[in-house]
Amino acid sequence: MVCALALLVALQGSPAAPVEEPPKRYGDQGTSHFGLMLGLGGGGSGFAWAGGFEYGYFVLDGIAPGVDAEASGGTNLPTVGLTLGTLRVVPLRLDSVSLFLIGRGGRVFISGHEDGWGVGGGGGLIYFTSAHVGIQLTYDYLRLVPSSFCAGLSRCAIQGFGIGLAIGF
Repeated sequence: MVCALALLVALQGSPAAPVEEPPKRYGDQGTSHFGLMLGLGGGGSGFAWAGGFEYGYFVLDGIAPGVDAEASGGTNLPTVGLTLGTLRVVPLRLDSVSLFLIGRGGRVFISGHEDGWGVGGGGGLIYFTSAHVGIQLTYDYLRLVPSSFCAGLSRCAIQGFGIGLAIGF
């Protein structure tokens, strides 16, 4: 009986140390992306402004459906509003930088013009200045559809480079 008790005590051993999980990185499953864009400009044709935000939730590592909302305008420019659904894919996730691709589609609102749709995408990188905050550099292309929506516009696409603030939490 004493041998059995000694065997049980020996097999019990010390309690297992809790397993410590590494801190979550940008793009890990269960984390979120929040982006903020603000811009002002001027030149020979006048004043221009832009603003917007984006949000996505990573349902899998590196895959985040989300939403974007943007508005822009200025002197002698139409006011343009975008409300878009997104799918963000982050194939490269390092501590200091992440590369991403994004697909977008949704409503496009242009002052003094009928409303339409936009479909496109883009990509870029986020350079992290701290564990969860970084500078986001992007290139985006949005095709305006249907073709009747482009009637009276100088072009059927919205495209350009951008810079903004990205926060992962």
